[in-house]
Amino acid sequence: MAQAGRILTRPRIAAGLLLVLLVLAGWRFADTAGLLRRLETVRPGACAAITGFEGPEDIVVDAERRLAYVTNADRLAVTRDHGTPDGAILLLSLADGAAAVPQRLAPLPPDSFFPHGLDLWIGPDGERRLFVVNHGRDGHTHAVEIFRVIDDGHRLVHVETVRSSLFIDPNDIVAVGPRQFYLTNLYGSRSSLARKLEGYLMLPLASVVYYDGARAREVVKGLAMANGIARSADGSRIYVAEITGRAVNAFFRAPGGGTLGKSWRLKLPMGVDNLSIDADGVLWATGHPRLLAINARLAGGDAPSPSEVIRIDGASGDAPAWKTVYLDDGRELSAASVAVHEEGRLLIGAVFGNRVLDCRLP
Repeated sequence: MAQAGRILTRPRIAAGLLLVLLVLAGWRFADTAGLLRRLETVRPGACAAITGFEGPEDIVVDAERRLAYVTNADRLAVTRDHGTPDGAILLLSLADGAAAVPQRLAPLPPDSFFPHGLDLWIGPDGERRLFVVNHGRDGHTHAVEIFRVIDDGHRLVHVETVRSSLFIDPNDIVAVGPRQFYLTNLYGSRSSLARKLEGYLMLPLASVVYYDGARAREVVKGLAMANGIARSADGSRIYVAEITGRAVNAFFRAPGGGTLGKSWRLKLPMGVDNLSIDADGVLWATGHPRLLAINARLAGGDAPSPSEVIRIDGASGDAPAWKTVYLDDGRELSAASVAVHEEGRLLIGAVFGNRVLDCRLP
């Protein structure tokens, strides 16, 4: 009888352990998705909307010329498998007294153009090049387009298209030379089903790729949906964001090469989208405090997706500290994806919508 009792008890123990594991997994998922966090509105100062955009997902600023370059594309069209019209790069003047009206830059590459992340490289002689992640009209023909910036920043000349089998699902880019760059792969999986599993199970399969001007190679693996990427002013550090990892990673960059060595990892209360560095070395992280809300929006839902911008001080050291400077339930700005700081102005772009917020910092 004692032996039989022990046999009957084992399934109950197994069932109990399974229940505990399911509860823990559910709690982890809810925490990562932001469901356990109470959102309270935070504003950095007075904000005004600049309209005339369509999906201003990424922004980069030429501080010397007081110009902002903005990627512009209807991202919902692609996620709904309807294809998309060609996107564009829009130019916004930040000069005092300039009209807040974005201008479309031309010409663009001869093939279909669906831009995502972008970065501006400025050489020692003042030459400027704009690097843009391009998904093509179908949303899946991935490449990096390199442009020369001429006419005081008001015109682009296409230089070359870079493709590689390692560009699995490129999201953002940071340039470190006239033809050299780092690129993040949002997913490590190639099929649609595998990507859904990778996202919902928060699997660390994403990567960072370095292109040295001739070939591409993976330099970082094991990231959970790698997204934004930025570099310090001196080029010695590279910062990489994770969406489902809800973190920002800092890496040391080997002089004269693409190899990266881990410095620190900072957990944040949101899925981190794009990153930017300002003139003072402050790192700005923008993202999604409710991951299920942004997923629902991508799937075609109409409900707004909350937005958050976090300021990270001490990014060049070993003990970074963060503070939320903007938090909204999505009704003022839904699905914010990037924030750039320029002389007391914080420009906040978003994955969807027709506006960029222009906030004045105190």
